[in-house]
Amino acid sequence: MPMTLVHPAVVLPAAACRPLPTSALVAGSLAPDLPKLLPPLETAVRGAGLADAAQFTHTYPGAATLGALLGAVLLTLFHLLLKQPLLALTPDRLGRKLTAPAVGFRCDSVPRALWTMLALALGAASHVLLDDLTHPDPRLGLHRTLQAGITVVLAAVMVAVAAWWLIRQPTGQPASLPRPLRRAPLWLTLAALPAAVLLWGAVTFDQAYQPTPYLRLHHGVTLALPALAGLVTLYALVWHVLRRTGTPAAKHRAATPQ
Repeated sequence: MPMTLVHPAVVLPAAACRPLPTSALVAGSLAPDLPKLLPPLETAVRGAGLADAAQFTHTYPGAATLGALLGAVLLTLFHLLLKQPLLALTPDRLGRKLTAPAVGFRCDSVPRALWTMLALALGAASHVLLDDLTHPDPRLGLHRTLQAGITVVLAAVMVAVAAWWLIRQPTGQPASLPRPLRRAPLWLTLAALPAAVLLWGAVTFDQAYQPTPYLRLHHGVTLALPALAGLVTLYALVWHVLRRTGTPAAKHRAATPQ
């Protein structure tokens, strides 16, 4: 199947519908793979009586229910735990473009909550649709080539869309957020450890049949994503603790938040 991180490219056009939150569309598009990426989550869902959560979230009924629910959890974690620490980690020039969009999400009324849930369900359904479109009859020997090609194309689309969006985004004032930790070592750690896990997973990948380079890369990414998620979550928790304790080492951006 196409790699998890390229799935948002399919649902991004729906962001043109203003009531649909972009972050909810993205969270929903990633959610069906969460049971596969996080074994403890799969175990917890099985304990609740569902035999195979990863398989269920890759069906349309499962995407609209469990997939949307997992997407809601992911969305909540992003906005309440991860968003501000990640914004504090960005360079000043980039932060000036991201401050206004970062405070733009609202889910404080029934209509907004309903639009958010719809966006989560649409995102999860788009994930299943993309997987279905790239799973022709394996006997034809084309499905792996198609999956690899789609992954490359969608990754390029996401990079292009992100660059286009950033160029068009007006430059504002950076958020007044503490920087209690040095950014360079953090960026190095956030990049190096998942990269090492990815390389290890790709090299040690073993299957009964001969693995292709794409399968090796896919397996490495499957291992690296939880490692990256764990590192980012740990950084965010430390950031919030240091912010609450008012550590003297914290440096603030000298600007008023929008």
